[in-house]
Amino acid sequence: MKTRAYKLSGCVLLAVVFFFGFQSPAWGQFGKLGGLLKKGKEIAEKEDKKDPAKQDKTKKQETKSPTKASEGEIVFSKSPFDPKTKKPNLTNTFKASDNIYATISLKESFETLAKGSSKIHVEVKCYLDGKGENRGGFSIAVTKDALKKKVLVMGVAPAPDKMKCYDDPNVIYQKQFDKYGKRGGPMQLTKMLSTLPAGKHTIKLVLYRYKVLAEGEFTIEGKNFKKPYEKLFKALEAEKTKSVQMAKPKMKDAKLEAAMVEALKASHVKAAKEGEILKVVIIDPDWHLRRHKISGKILFRYIRTEVALKEKSGPCWQWRFVFKQEYIGDKFQKTKLHGIGDRKK
Repeated sequence: MKTRAYKLSGCVLLAVVFFFGFQSPAWGQFGKLGGLLKKGKEIAEKEDKKDPAKQDKTKKQETKSPTKASEGEIVFSKSPFDPKTKKPNLTNTFKASDNIYATISLKESFETLAKGSSKIHVEVKCYLDGKGENRGGFSIAVTKDALKKKVLVMGVAPAPDKMKCYDDPNVIYQKQFDKYGKRGGPMQLTKMLSTLPAGKHTIKLVLYRYKVLAEGEFTIEGKNFKKPYEKLFKALEAEKTKSVQMAKPKMKDAKLEAAMVEALKASHVKAAKEGEILKVVIIDPDWHLRRHKISGKILFRYIRTEVALKEKSGPCWQWRFVFKQEYIGDKFQKTKLHGIGDRKK
């Protein structure tokens, strides 16, 4: 009976706390009971603050634009900036056709992450509308002086004359869809934006290497993404092509160059067989000998080139090829294609 009485009195006290505690702040008029009432309300308010479900949902959904680039974050802006010298005008809200720039800030340098290696590869993952599928992801190789960096300024959809991320030879963006001349970075991300349907979208970028190194997201909204970003992609492509120049020749040999053209025309490279070979530049000062590992006998010699090649119904390429001449008897034989390297539009 005593147990039931205690339970009943406890329930009555709880009811009084809830009735009076939330109806009147005049705790003093209730004496000791007023103190209990006040304490009860304070405990209830404290618990509410701990419970995310009881927070204001509108406040929870608000996404404020960052005011600075913090370590371990990717932040965005409508104009490029140098984090060392300029105050960034950051935002994470964009409209279709806006130019978009991203700044990746790391907690430690690439050199520290590389742990003694001369090159490090990191991956940029791109997630659309909260889905787990990696859309438009690519890798970046960082080497030499760039290893000391803790910040990368990268375009997402930059203005053509402000696309600078490809200029550093020590920060190499992975080639993607090479047939069409696209590369990881702004070329690929701009192309991805052009495929979005009308509406509002969330884009999340993550820099990853065994773990998340930095991340950030922005929203973009519009009725038409294809028209502005397809146009921008073509402008970026044209701007990127302007900077591509043939290397200076290290050797000039008209007879050998003619033999190289003949070898390309006889090869399996369709673009070379059907297209027009405009120029051959030999980029080695001399041949390299390849010998047998045991006997030391000469097997063949090879030399590297850059070739300007125009496809029959397509773009013009700066293409690297390696040619060789086999050593049979006591002389070198006819020039043949030995290897196919990178190409730039």
